Amino acid sequence: MIIGVTREEAWELLNEYVKSKSLVKHCLSVEAAMRAYAKKYNGDIEEWGIAGFLHDLLEDTDCKLEEIRKEFGEKVAMFVSACTFDRNIKDYKERWRRLISNLKQAGRDAFIIKLVDQMDNLPYYILISDDEKKREVMWKHKFFIDECRNDLKELPIFKHYEKMVNNYEKYTNICIN
Repeated sequence: MIIGVTREEAWELLNEYVKSKSLVKHCLSVEAAMRAYAKKYNGDIEEWGIAGFLHDLLEDTDCKLEEIRKEFGEKVAMFVSACTFDRNIKDYKERWRRLISNLKQAGRDAFIIKLVDQMDNLPYYILISDDEKKREVMWKHKFFIDECRNDLKELPIFKHYEKMVNNYEKYTNICIN
């Protein structure tokens, strides 16, 4: 449990680094879902909410892990770090393999945060016009499903995500083999 840290402090940090309204909206969406899922899956509501809120800070801004750790504690920092790509890895698939490895080390709760992130981003898939990019993004979703199935298969949210991905794949007629 986070002691003495508030959502308002997370809001301040997010707004210090994030200037994109669409990214702020995404972070708010992931936060709200994480608070609801924390209640449902016996997680710490504040930790899950703040981690959901800040999950993209390392990936999409110049915020440093140490700042998150200092302000919000080790567990939130671990969740945010586990959900962050290593931008030094240039190969898209290798970046995803490393991310999955990090999520596995961090555990089921980190997988749920990334799952919610994936679900919130999935509707934008249909806006991708480049077929190669579409294949790459669909591969990412299928890979994520395959890699986290053992950890999350009993959760209704995972089953829902898997159906969403399959429906988007059918809708766009992009088959990943």
